[in-house]
Amino acid sequence: MKYFLKILIVFTIIGTFGNKTFSQTTNDSIPNLKDKLFFGGDFGLSFGAVTYIELSPAIGYRLTDKLSAGVGVIYKYISSKNYYSTYSFSTSIYGGKMFANYMVTNNFFPHVEFEVLSLEHKYFDFLGNYPDDGRYLYESLFVGAGYRYPIGKNSYITTVLLYNINHSSNSFYPSPYVWRLGFNF
Repeated sequence: MKYFLKILIVFTIIGTFGNKTFSQTTNDSIPNLKDKLFFGGDFGLSFGAVTYIELSPAIGYRLTDKLSAGVGVIYKYISSKNYYSTYSFSTSIYGGKMFANYMVTNNFFPHVEFEVLSLEHKYFDFLGNYPDDGRYLYESLFVGAGYRYPIGKNSYITTVLLYNINHSSNSFYPSPYVWRLGFNF
């Protein structure tokens, strides 16, 4: 029920942005599917005592000239080496996301996103509530805004600052604020 409610909230927000009225069209006025689709995603790299690698490809669809929505998959790898003790670990985190944004200007947009990550209990349940060494799902509902910088005719570098509405002391993210850098084509 919680998943349904969160998905309903995301699509309600998407619906409030879209106000285009559709009428009968001819085949000549139907846009090409490839003209409406876009691809992109986020990435992250950090090396040293903590290695962090993130690959999050996404695919989206332009519902109107200003409103876009899409889905993506998430993969994160984290490895920590503590040179002063025998404790070290590595883990893979994976999941998915749904997102929507609305172009207020040519480059500025509000953004909403629902993300679900699969985490290992032994590394990420900071309260010690895990019954075994299995995995659990962590949900985040982000709201925020972004800016896209054109780097070609149909390509952009995007930066988004988000606030995690579900942030708690047991959150995967250390801060309720998340900054992302990505590309769209």
